[in-house]
Amino acid sequence: MKVRVVGTRKQPGRCAYCHDQLVALGHRCPGCATWLHLDCWEEVQTCVSPGCEEKAPERTRRGRRSSREPQPSRPSGRTRAREHRDQGRGRAHVRSDEDLEAWAAESARSRRDYGFWARTAPYFRLLLSLIVNLAIVAAILAVVYWVLSDPSHAWQSLRKGKGGRSSDLNGYIGVLCLGGFSAFLGFASIRWLIKWPGVWVETGRLLEWAQPEPLRMRIWKDTAGRNVTTYAEFKTLDDTLRSGMEKVKLAGLLPPSWLRSECLRKPVLVYGLDDGQPPYLIEDVSGQLALIHP
Repeated sequence: MKVRVVGTRKQPGRCAYCHDQLVALGHRCPGCATWLHLDCWEEVQTCVSPGCEEKAPERTRRGRRSSREPQPSRPSGRTRAREHRDQGRGRAHVRSDEDLEAWAAESARSRRDYGFWARTAPYFRLLLSLIVNLAIVAAILAVVYWVLSDPSHAWQSLRKGKGGRSSDLNGYIGVLCLGGFSAFLGFASIRWLIKWPGVWVETGRLLEWAQPEPLRMRIWKDTAGRNVTTYAEFKTLDDTLRSGMEKVKLAGLLPPSWLRSECLRKPVLVYGLDDGQPPYLIEDVSGQLALIHP
């Protein structure tokens, strides 16, 4: 059976073999229009689509040796996928510890030349966190005003349960739940609002003059029921855990989505570790910035 698909020639986002992102120009199978990484195509020597019998040519587009000649051993598909995943987005991959140290030294010598969005994104997320926490405090004050302005009406509202039945037990449970939840959110929001001006000023210092430290970052997710928490750990170049950065919780509005959603290993520069006080600014190999405040 010969399969041929007629469709768009636009390169998709993932390789059909290793299922990782096509960060560079891939190879389109002439038989079924399936896209693969060029090195994945050279590795499998055939199309991975069921029913497609297209074979890789004896000489590739890059002018490498014929497939009939002895080939050196190649990494597995999973290893190849990890290499593609570590390439970053649009910037050369830092492949060795020496390159990572050179990158950190270059960043420390001069004022960082970030792009417009990279410079403004940390401030934007700080403003967003300010708006959200002010809204939480305003909602709590509105509840307190509702209770104090008409206590009897508030008590009767809390006493109502399912089916319109009223009881003092429902009222006591409502008071405990509403009061405890409001106290917890109010404490967390006010605590962050007190720290917010200092974090704003510290972000500017990190963007301008902070000394970077090259580290290896690993991100993973911990699932407990429906709750999913994202964590990150940082290791030095000699593969030892960085003190104070063994398990950093990535939550809230400060880390951008690209940092919370990527469960991967990659080299990064971390700014702000010289004094050991948060926040920390993370720069990946593609120049993206993430502000975290453990």
